[in-house]
Amino acid sequence: MAKSGSNPIANAVVFGVIGLLGIGLAVWLSTSVKCGPDTMGPADKCIESTDSGTRWLTYQEVQEGQQRQGLLFGGIGAVFLLGAAGTLVFGARNRRRQHEESAAAEAWTRAV
Repeated sequence: MAKSGSNPIANAVVFGVIGLLGIGLAVWLSTSVKCGPDTMGPADKCIESTDSGTRWLTYQEVQEGQQRQGLLFGGIGAVFLLGAAGTLVFGARNRRRQHEESAAAEAWTRAV
């Protein structure tokens, strides 16, 4: 008897895509320092406006913020890729277990 449930391959694909997007975003954030859509140089400053006010950020400050974001997105991406691998491994294990249980039940019904 087949169990209802989700498809582990589809779940792994979703996890994998999210993971790759996170890692891709991390790589993109590490390539150049940006102030909005513009690329900054070491002598440039960036203006940041928030609800609490406006302030100028140096190239170093913007770069450090983007590096932190890159590490965060890269870490999240890696976790999702591990989740994709785990989903495939446990899905294969569960399919094998279900097949063995079905074979045992079929053998038992034939014996009875």
